[in-house]
Amino acid sequence: MNQKFFTLLKVLGATCFVTACQHHETLKGRVVRTEDLKLLKVGLCRKEEVHKILGVPSCVLNYDPLVWYYLNFLSNQSLFFRPEIKDNRSFALLFDPKGVLQKIVLSENNLPFYQALDYQKLPCEHRGGFWPQLLRNVGRFSSKTGKQKAR
Repeated sequence: MNQKFFTLLKVLGATCFVTACQHHETLKGRVVRTEDLKLLKVGLCRKEEVHKILGVPSCVLNYDPLVWYYLNFLSNQSLFFRPEIKDNRSFALLFDPKGVLQKIVLSENNLPFYQALDYQKLPCEHRGGFWPQLLRNVGRFSSKTGKQKAR
């Protein structure tokens, strides 16, 4: 009885080990057809038109509503290792304050998306660098009265 139990346990363990070696491919994000992306005209399309053509964006950040992100990538994972991005087709749409499309930023050559955005000059008003953003409120409030100074 013990011999059969240990043999069954070995077979079960070997089966779990072999199935863990299988590669897993996962498609994440919104699939946007190339034809739909070609319908967008920079300088002419408004947010409403883009919404009708492409649908809801994957992500719109609260502090930067002028940039819409559409995320789409294929990842490959084996065993317990970190997933590896195999195909990255993410892109961002940059709008001006009036809601007109100004730029389409594609993640080309399988660059990570944040690097593709770093290479672009984004037309957002609040971007001025790390230190100006950090120190922008210094001196805005008077220390004695606690009231806000006039600009």
